[in-house]
Amino acid sequence: MKESFLASYRCIDNVYRKKSFSGQELNKFLSGLGKEDKPLTTKLVYGVLDKNIELTYIINKFARVKPSVLPVMQIGVYCFLYLSIPDAVVVNECVELTKQIGKGGIKNFVNATLKNICRAIKNQEIKYPTDTVEFLSVKYSCPIWAVEQIIADYGSVVAEKILSYTKDDGFYHIRVNLKKVSADNFAELLQRQNIEYCKTLDDGFYVKGILDGIDKSLYTVQSLSSMYVCKALNCNSNNSVLDVCAAPGGKSIYIAQSGAKVTACDIHPHRVELIKKYANRMQTELTAQVNDAIEYRDDFAEKFDRVLCDVPCSGFGVISSKPDVKLFKTKDSVDSLAEIQTAILNISSKYVKIGGTLVYSTCTLFSKENKNIVDDFLTQNKNFAYEEIELNFDTAKDGYIQFLPYKDDTDGFFVAKIKRKY
Repeated sequence: MKESFLASYRCIDNVYRKKSFSGQELNKFLSGLGKEDKPLTTKLVYGVLDKNIELTYIINKFARVKPSVLPVMQIGVYCFLYLSIPDAVVVNECVELTKQIGKGGIKNFVNATLKNICRAIKNQEIKYPTDTVEFLSVKYSCPIWAVEQIIADYGSVVAEKILSYTKDDGFYHIRVNLKKVSADNFAELLQRQNIEYCKTLDDGFYVKGILDGIDKSLYTVQSLSSMYVCKALNCNSNNSVLDVCAAPGGKSIYIAQSGAKVTACDIHPHRVELIKKYANRMQTELTAQVNDAIEYRDDFAEKFDRVLCDVPCSGFGVISSKPDVKLFKTKDSVDSLAEIQTAILNISSKYVKIGGTLVYSTCTLFSKENKNIVDDFLTQNKNFAYEEIELNFDTAKDGYIQFLPYKDDTDGFFVAKIKRKY
């Protein structure tokens, strides 16, 4: 357990100080741990980052601690609230951790403060704010500005459902490569490996467990909502398709496996290489090239039957799996993204053939990045209009879908489909 607590501390501290991606940092530390320490380390890192605001709120009611010690206290309080490790063990491990990071001079302070917090939690003495916005912010560890935006878009009742959603059941979503194996035969492979699974689409499964015994060319990890984005395009072998923000390439490859001729673009050369490697692993042909989505290209003008704009976004639809989104995004940064999203949509629309289709998508919840962007575009471009999406969701007939994790069992993606009329 000592190794797990120390690795968790160092990972969390790096994320806070460097503003680095939690997944990348965690992988670095997991590589140096034994198999028995990896599950607890993963749970502590993601748990503390996800509950950062709540944990800090509770700690601040008892003491003010320096940034270098805060992760120690957060790890302790997270264990009190969300894990079944005995309280005395948690306190002792945190005291040892304090010494391991060179802060032994305050070990008695850490010991006493954690015991006080533990006692208060057990006696239900921790009082949360009574104001709705502040309560939701603390209870579900979401920045106040984001809570206000979600309430503005959905109302306070739905906002709490969105913020309280967790998917910590160990399942993740994969897509089967139907070019190489049928879904039924793949299900048989899962059964032989004693892998729990649940079929979602003709080629989609939620699975629980490690698939090391199955050929990696037979499947790829891809979220259900990401697959829905591709299905909204409704591609076939007669279509030419442009994916303007394609890296790392999952959507482009899925579309290409329908037989469509796909051009997958990204602004960064190293990310274009990722697309090529991904396509090679899945034995799929496409064209991958460097391109800036906000720079107009004459050679792309009116060239494509389908255009996918899976634009950069704030990521608030995937906060259950990427908790660092809540740590570092700001209201101003979201407003800046909306400008980029608008620019990408405007430029990309010029590449659609008459009668062709454009799909705009994000992995966020905010209307200012989603429907507002598309509605504003349609107001200014009368030659485009919403087109029905052939998926079984309430607003699909209206030409857009906002997936909500608590309701749809997907990430919080937005998908809009528009058609060029003339």
